[in-house]
Amino acid sequence: MKGKMKCITNSEDGSLDILGGPAYAAGLWLLGDELVVPMLGLQSGPTAVPPVQHANRLGAHLAYGLATGVATGLLRRLLKQTALHPEFDSYMDALISSVSRRAMASVSSREAIFS
Repeated sequence: MKGKMKCITNSEDGSLDILGGPAYAAGLWLLGDELVVPMLGLQSGPTAVPPVQHANRLGAHLAYGLATGVATGLLRRLLKQTALHPEFDSYMDALISSVSRRAMASVSSREAIFS
């Protein structure tokens, strides 16, 4: 569900997503911090803490959402520009295979340690 909500709020036209990120973060704050987490008993209910704490948590979510939205927009721009470069596909293939080899080497070395 989080991924679908993020896709809805994400800008596809290459502009920076300055409003979508905070809107998504505010929704997560409302649903997560204010409703679901207290219902699961992981923290006390919304009336147990002063309004300042609610405002601080909302502010933290909004700042994170803004930073995530801007970073996502900048990365999309960068990737879009890079994708137009003729060597982009071969570079990405080399990067993926390098990461895969390192991940497999890390897993096999851990298995050797624990066996």
